Amino acid sequence: MSASGDSGGMQSSAPALTVPALILGAIVPLILLSKMWFVSKKWAPRGKHCFVTGGSSGTGIALAVMLVQHGAHVSIVARNEERLQTALSQLEKHRRSSDQIIEAYSFAVDSEAAAAFRHEAWVIANSFS
Repeated sequence: MSASGDSGGMQSSAPALTVPALILGAIVPLILLSKMWFVSKKWAPRGKHCFVTGGSSGTGIALAVMLVQHGAHVSIVARNEERLQTALSQLEKHRRSSDQIIEAYSFAVDSEAAAAFRHEAWVIANSFS
């Protein structure tokens, strides 16, 4: 036996085999649990009121369309009034029922009007709970 404590160059491979097993043993259950959670806890927007900022273009309008298609009440907020009205007419094309509320508000989200709107949005959102 050498001074370093190894047994003449023979090293045990058992710890090297257990590390991957431990990693797999920890990761696989987490993956399975997360899939079960996402599958069993689907969020259904039907009947909920969703507020989308930047709702006149890009990702904002895409999200708003998806929400309307799934039966949500949707309010979009953007600064550009012309693009906002175009987006509003696009949302109307995807309406699922005449009971859906689809609205548009034009202001910058960091303005005084936005502060007043946040309170109104809270009241509206809580009326659907």
